[in-house]
Amino acid sequence: MSLTAQEMVDRAIEMRPVLQGKAAEFEANRQISKDVIDEMQQARIFDTIAPKRWGGLGLPLAAQVRVSEELARGDASVSWVHYILSFGSWMVSLLPDAGQEEVFAEGVPRVGGIGGPPWEAAKAEVG
Repeated sequence: MSLTAQEMVDRAIEMRPVLQGKAAEFEANRQISKDVIDEMQQARIFDTIAPKRWGGLGLPLAAQVRVSEELARGDASVSWVHYILSFGSWMVSLLPDAGQEEVFAEGVPRVGGIGGPPWEAAKAEVG
């Protein structure tokens, strides 16, 4: 089933009341509850930027950012975990095919990872 960027954002918005209601629990336990992770998995929240080739939604990074933004309105830690795990599965898609086949063998994985743009910043005059 293919979903649009807006549908994914809407799913994140729908989760906000649950996240807000569980924020104290997450903080006390120092982790996001399994039921919320399972709900995110069911809603395909982690699949946003994973390649279609491997069962992901293949949406642009801007969609990922918007989903994370809406999750953060419910609970910032959930947004952070979402972004790290989703970005990691996208990074796996940069491996050679044999590596991708192994990691994506059972569907879109939750792989922790983060990266940044491959260029250097340059000082600019501010006016």
